[in-house]
Amino acid sequence: AYTIYVFGMDTKGYRTTAVSTAKVRTSEVKKSDMTISFEGVTAGDEADSQDFFKRNYYVNFTPVPTKNDEYYFVGLVSATDYEFETAFGSDEEFMSSVISAAGENCFLGKPSAPLKGQLDYKGNALKPGTKYYIIAFGYQGKATTPLFKQEVTTTGEAETGGGNGGWGF
Repeated sequence: AYTIYVFGMDTKGYRTTAVSTAKVRTSEVKKSDMTISFEGVTAGDEADSQDFFKRNYYVNFTPVPTKNDEYYFVGLVSATDYEFETAFGSDEEFMSSVISAAGENCFLGKPSAPLKGQLDYKGNALKPGTKYYIIAFGYQGKATTPLFKQEVTTTGEAETGGGNGGWGF
């Protein structure tokens, strides 16, 4: 429940009327039957404009919601992060953690051009040769649909993390 406070104020910030209040409650979020699919999913990489020796990895895709008048969240998550987050939880708990981490970065309707994802929903750059999920779900203060996801693997060789400093021994 919330309390709304309303009163008049002049240009100097002084109150000019009595304070009125009203107690209100937001309505329950309604579930939606919207579904979201993905078109034109392609992975690629390009030279970093700031660092000639660095590559930036990305995934292009177009989310296609079945309803154009409902908001939805869309993003990328590494398969490892998704599997870790849902190992002892559910997709619903995962969607709540996505909302907490990413905020209200939502879309309405099908975008006019493909999206180019270079970061996961936590803001981390995509890694080469890594399995990710494109994720989407309806959103109206909280998730309104099930989680929709499609697997995609970035281009390039996966980082091995051998710990030998790249010297090969």
